[in-house]
Amino acid sequence: MKKLALLLAIIACTPSPSGFSIIPSASAAVPDQVIKLALSQAVPGVVWSATAGTITQAGVFTAPACSAALPQTVTITAVAGPSSATATVAVADQVTGVAINPPTASVVPLGTVTFTATVKSLCNPTGTASVLRVNAPAKATKK
Repeated sequence: MKKLALLLAIIACTPSPSGFSIIPSASAAVPDQVIKLALSQAVPGVVWSATAGTITQAGVFTAPACSAALPQTVTITAVAGPSSATATVAVADQVTGVAINPPTASVVPLGTVTFTATVKSLCNPTGTASVLRVNAPAKATKK
């Protein structure tokens, strides 16, 4: 009985974890990217949470999908007893290509040429087009 009482006293006096941090404390990700987070020290009973995306209790974070409002900063929290640590992940779309048409153009003095730039990204694989009209001067100048 004395051994059990001593064991209970030791368990009751075990200090709660403090001073731990999440590694990495800040990072960047594209939609649906997976990042493995860790703690700076072993912490029993840690509970992970994220303000967006998902996180497992093993610290594996999956960034929000393209349907989410991007860019956004996600806060990751690890809580163990009265102690906690936070980290941030900046989630943004990633440009995958830019096409400019026409790739070259000739224009007469006082003429106009129109260019279309199409920017493709992970979240918008078909692209978004922007149009630019350029007016040529009356006389060519040398630089």
